[in-house]
Amino acid sequence: MYTYILYFKGGTYISQVQANSLKESMSVWANNININDIQYFGKSAKVQLINQVVDDTAVLIRGLYNVWYAGFVISGVYTSCNIIKTDSVPEVI
Repeated sequence: MYTYILYFKGGTYISQVQANSLKESMSVWANNININDIQYFGKSAKVQLINQVVDDTAVLIRGLYNVWYAGFVISGVYTSCNIIKTDSVPEVI
């Protein structure tokens, strides 16, 4: 499981996806984003993100395990995303 923390136009949006690898998780995440859950994020923004995820590679954050950073330009706005490989056995409080 991978946890995505997306910072877009002043908002923070957190979601999780199940995948076998980081690259697969990025594609699953981008394709499954619900545009209604993210303020100012429409169909065009989703298409831009999907296209960038295909070509982009997240960067492992030095000194940390299973934590990556990815940056995208969506609708002319720089957008950052942290990705964390999380335990596949969820603990829900």
